[in-house]
Amino acid sequence: MKRILYIIAAVLAFSSLCGCKSKTSSETEKAKETVDSFFAALKDADFKTAADFVSGEEQEQMRNTEWHDDFEREFMETYLSKISSKYISGEIEKDKTEGSLMYEFESMNMGEYVNKVGLNNPMLEGGAPQIKDVDVDGINMVELEKSVFLKKEGDKWLIANINDVMNAIMEFKAGE
Repeated sequence: MKRILYIIAAVLAFSSLCGCKSKTSSETEKAKETVDSFFAALKDADFKTAADFVSGEEQEQMRNTEWHDDFEREFMETYLSKISSKYISGEIEKDKTEGSLMYEFESMNMGEYVNKVGLNNPMLEGGAPQIKDVDVDGINMVELEKSVFLKKEGDKWLIANINDVMNAIMEFKAGE
């Protein structure tokens, strides 16, 4: 009889642990999907879609992003096409409405990129290279770990520290 009680207690303990773990993982997975979807849109320079994953007034600012000229558009599209993000760690607990996940971001060395294409390319004399002619694959990549802070609005997770995240991936690493 004792043996049966121990088995039942073990099964109940195991199932309750599994239940808690899956709910925590579920919230974490939803938050990771938000970050992954944001970066997929950003990599395509699709700010309108990327804005869907951002909270606060930054959402509207991102949605209304417009390029000043073709050079700026091509400059940013090329730069953003090379970014990547990778989840490192962090869990969002069940019933929480905010949390942080640690990510590793990789992007081109902005200083090197600017030097190769010229920050104000259309104004340079002597025929600065066109962005499409620059070997961007030869530009060193910069890695940085950054915590992404997320808030839950309704049933959707949104990035709450988007300015910090964008500053991290656009970090100017001149001279490295």
